[in-house]
Formats: sequence, C-alpha cells, structure tokens
Amino acid sequence: MNFGRAPRRWRRAVGDQGPVVGATAASTWGIPPERPALQADDLHIWRASLEASAEVIKEMEAILTPGERARAERFKFPGGRERYVAGRATLRRLLGRYLEEAPESITFEHGKYGKPYLSGGAALHFNVSDSQDVAVFALALGREVGVDIERIRQETHCEKIARRHFTPGEYMEMMALPKINLRECFFHMWARKEAFVKAIGMGLYAPLNAFEVTVWPKTPVAVHVLMPLEASAGRWSLAEITPEEGYCAAVAIQGTPPRITCWRWS
Repeated sequence: MNFGRAPRRWRRAVGDQGPVVGATAASTWGIPPERPALQADDLHIWRASLEASAEVIKEMEAILTPGERARAERFKFPGGRERYVAGRATLRRLLGRYLEEAPESITFEHGKYGKPYLSGGAALHFNVSDSQDVAVFALALGREVGVDIERIRQETHCEKIARRHFTPGEYMEMMALPKINLRECFFHMWARKEAFVKAIGMGLYAPLNAFEVTVWPKTPVAVHVLMPLEASAGRWSLAEITPEEGYCAAVAIQGTPPRITCWRWS
C-alpha cells in the first residue's frame, strides 16, 4: 500500500473536525467468571498465550473449519501454523462462551476490507490481534471495535518507518524525544494507529498519515482525523492496554469511552 503524506492544508482545514478520542488505560488482568456478562457500555479485553503443546494444538484443530485448517497449513515460518491454530481456536471458544454456542458452530462474514464479523448481523462485535506468542481479543455489543498488540522489538527501524507512515507533525514530535524513549514511543503510536484503522474496518487500506495520535505513551490518548476516511465519522474512544512486559497495545471503540474489563484466558 502506498502511504502519501497528509498535506498541511488538510491538517489546518479538518484537523479539529475529526472525532476526538477520549483516553483510558487498562492493565489489570483478572480471572474471568464462567459466564461473563457484556453490557452495552462494556468493553471486554482478553489476553491469551498462543504457546501450546502439540497435543493441545491437535485438539484445537478439531474445532476449526476445513478452510481454517487449510490456511494454517500455508504458514511456512517456524511456529506460524501453531500460533494461528491457537489464536483461531481461542477466538471460537471465547465467542462460544458469550453466545452459549459450540465453538465449531460459529460462522463468520467479512466486511469490505476483510474485517471479520459474526454471521447474521449479530450484536456482538469483536477484534483480534497477536504478536509473537501473545494475543488480545476485544469484544463489545453493538459498537465497532479494533485492537492491536505490538512486541517492542529492538531490531525494528523505527525512525525509517515513522518517516514513511506517520504525519510530519507526529514524526517531528517523536524525533524530539530523548533517544532512550523513542522506540517505546514508536510502538505505542503504531498500536494506537492500527487499533483505530481496524475499528473503522479499513485496516491498512487506510493511510496511517490520514490521522494523528498522541505521541507520548502513558499520557491521555487522542486521535484527530486529518482527511476523510471511510466509516470514520462520529465519535471514537481509544484506550491504552499493557498486556505484559515487553508489549504494548491499544483498543479503539465506536462511541463514548466504555467501561473496560481485562481478563486472562486459560
């Protein structure tokens, strides 16, 4: 995808007209009830490990569809197949717990840009992200949601990627930070941006320099849309999540800031 830079005339013209996203943070991961109750103003975040023994992976494969199993076989890099199976099976089991349905009976549809939804226009919305061996799942009722998790990697060329994909203002502000903070800042910004474009259903079909996010991590989170983006109208809320040491994550949800609950999947 070719990401162009946001012209400054757009920043001046519509920078204050986009949805201003309220800030919350979540980092306490509790033990879930057997039947979690999801209300209209709730946002449930689940964290799961994708590490599993060969025996457990085999059990997980049994609840996947033939198409999902075929996709798993296409992963060529080490551990890719196993992580995909673990993530997909966990999603099915998690949705099955909320819907009180067998995990293998759940069916999906996809939006214009590939975002998955439950078939039949179900009110339960969800989104998934994984990095290395950790996955996060976001669930809400009647509201679009997007989540992203990133492992903070030392080998990533943060400055080069930021120069290409962030707005000039974001890049300049990030580069003005002390060198010791730059890498952490980059990954927090990337997670916030990916969560937002996943929430509006466009994923990386939306240029990341079409909007700006708060630069410094662990500060009030906000986003300003600089140029028109499909399905981005209205208010959106953004929250920062701390999955575990060495990772950062963010979640975006349609509407006013929700009541966030974080649980560990086991």
